[in-house]
Amino acid sequence: MNHGDFTGWRLLVPAAGFTATLILIALEQLVPWVVTLAVTIIVTLLLIPPRQWRSGIEATSTDEPAFSARSQLPAILLPAVVILGQPFFLEILPLPFPVAVGLWGLLFSVSLVWVFRNLGRSMKVDGQRRITRSLASTDPSDVTPGRLRVADEHRELITALTELGAVDGVRARMWKLAEVTGRGVDTLPAEVQVLRRAGLVSVSTLDSGDDTTRHLVDLTPVGARVAEESGLIRA
Repeated sequence: MNHGDFTGWRLLVPAAGFTATLILIALEQLVPWVVTLAVTIIVTLLLIPPRQWRSGIEATSTDEPAFSARSQLPAILLPAVVILGQPFFLEILPLPFPVAVGLWGLLFSVSLVWVFRNLGRSMKVDGQRRITRSLASTDPSDVTPGRLRVADEHRELITALTELGAVDGVRARMWKLAEVTGRGVDTLPAEVQVLRRAGLVSVSTLDSGDDTTRHLVDLTPVGARVAEESGLIRA
C-alpha cells in the first residue's frame, strides 16, 4: 500500500520534460520546446491520471483545521525559496544561460516532488494527533469482542484510513480508499458498511448523493480505540 506512489518515480517524467522545455525556451527553439511541452503533458496525464492529482481527503473537523498552515510551512518553504531565488540563482551561476535555466528547472521540479512527499507524511502525523485525542475521549469498555473481530477482518481498510489521516472529522473519499487498498470501488462500500455498523467508521454522503465513489469515510474515536487495542495503530 502506497498512497503516495504517484509522487515518486512517475513525477520524474514531467520534471525532466519541464526542465528540457525551459532549456529549449532559453535557446529560443520554438518548435522543439512546444513539441517537448506537449509530449510532457500527454505522458504526464497517462502516468498520473487527473483524479490522482486530487488528495481525496476532505476536512470536516471544526476544532482543528486539518493540515494546518503551520504543519504545511516546511513543505512549501523549499519551492518558495527556489522560485523567489531564481534571478539570483541564474545571475551567480557560472554556466551558460540555457544550462543554468535547466538546472533551476530541475531544482524546482525536485522541490515539488519533496512537497508532495511531505504532504503524505503530514497527513499521517495529523491523523496520529486525532488518534491520540480519540483515545483520550473513549473508554476501554468500548472495545468489545465483536468490534475486535470486525477490525481484524478489515485490518487493511482501517490501516489505510490511519495512514491517510482520515480520523475523527477528516475523511477520505471512497475512491481514494479503493485506490490505496487495491479493492474494487464497487465492492468497497459493502466492506465499509460492515465497519460502520460496528461503530468503527462513519460515512457521509452529504455532497455525493448516490455516487458511492464520492462517499466520505473516517475512523471514529471508538474505531481508533479498537484499532489501537488490535495493534493496528500505536498511540
